[in-house]
Amino acid sequence: MRKLLLLMLVSCLALTVEAQTKKPTPSSGTTPKKPTTTTTSKPSSTYKPSSTTTKPRTTTVPSNTTTYPSSTPTTPTTVETPPPPTAPTPPSSSTVGNAPTKSAPSVPSKPGKPTPEKGTKVVTEKAPKVPSKPSAPKPPKTPSASSLADDVHARIGVKGGAVNFFSTDKDVEVDIAPSYEAGFVVNLPLGNVVAIQPEFLYTALVVKSKVVNNSYVQVSANSITVPLMLNFNFGGNTKFMLNLGGYGTYALNSALKGVDNGTTVLDTKNDFKDAKFEDRTDYGAAVGVGVKFNQKFFVEARGYQSLKSEKDPITGNSAMPKQVVATLSLGYFF
Repeated sequence: MRKLLLLMLVSCLALTVEAQTKKPTPSSGTTPKKPTTTTTSKPSSTYKPSSTTTKPRTTTVPSNTTTYPSSTPTTPTTVETPPPPTAPTPPSSSTVGNAPTKSAPSVPSKPGKPTPEKGTKVVTEKAPKVPSKPSAPKPPKTPSASSLADDVHARIGVKGGAVNFFSTDKDVEVDIAPSYEAGFVVNLPLGNVVAIQPEFLYTALVVKSKVVNNSYVQVSANSITVPLMLNFNFGGNTKFMLNLGGYGTYALNSALKGVDNGTTVLDTKNDFKDAKFEDRTDYGAAVGVGVKFNQKFFVEARGYQSLKSEKDPITGNSAMPKQVVATLSLGYFF
C-alpha cells in the first residue's frame, strides 16, 4: 500500500514538473492573425510598388500567475503585443495569404515625347500654316475725272497753219507759195479711240507758176474749207493721231496776177457773183497724221487731194491738173 501511494506521488510530481517545463502551445481559439507589412523600394523613373512582405514579430509574455502543482495541468495565458507602427504603403498587386488586394493606381509621369518602337516609322505632322491676314486689294487704276471727261466729252478747239499748193502734173511746174488757214475744230468722241471731227476753216490758197526770167503767173483764191474726218487716237497722255475723211470747199473770191520781166501786166479780181455753184466748189479726199499732247495740244500734217476735174479758163477743156494742197497746222482743244 505504501508503495502504491509513493508511486502515485512521484507520478504527480513528474507531471507537474513536465507541465512547467513544457513550452505552452496557444490554443486554436486564441491564435492571432498574422498582420503583414510591406516595404517599398526606392521609386524609380517608372513607379512599381514593392511586393515584398514581412511577417510581424510576435512576443509571447508568460503569465505572471503562479501555478501550483495539481492534478490537472493549467494553460498559460498569452498576451499579444501590437507590431510597431509602419508607414502606410500603397497596396500591391500581390496577395497576402489567399485574400487578393487592390492594386495601386499608377502615378502618371510627366508628359514627354513618346519613344517610338523599333521598326516603326514616325510621321510628324506639321502644324498647318495660319493664313496671314489678307491685305486689302489695291483698287484698280481708274482714269482721273479730267482725263475721262476729255475722252468721252465733245471738245471744241482752234487750229491754224501754213498751206501750200502742189501739182501732180509733170508738165506743170509750180513754185512754193505758202499761205495760211485758220478755223474751228469740233471733236465728238465715239469712244476712247475713235471720234468724228468736223472742221470749219478759212483757207487762203496761192498757186504760183515757176519763175522764168523774172516772169510768172500767180492765182490767189480764198475759200471756206469744211473737212469731215474720222479721228483715231492711240496711246496715253501723248497720242498718235490719224485722220481719214473728205472735204468740200466753196470759193469766196480769187485774183489773177501776171508779171513779165518784173513788170505786172495783169492784175484782176473775181468775186464769182455771176459764177455757177459748181464752178465755185471743189471736193476731194483728205488724210492727216499727227501727235496729241495731254488731250489738249496737237500737231498735224494733212494733205487734200482734189477729185474734181478743172477746166482751163481759156480753152474750156478739162486740162487743168488735179491739185494737191498740203497743210501743217497747230491746234488746241478747250
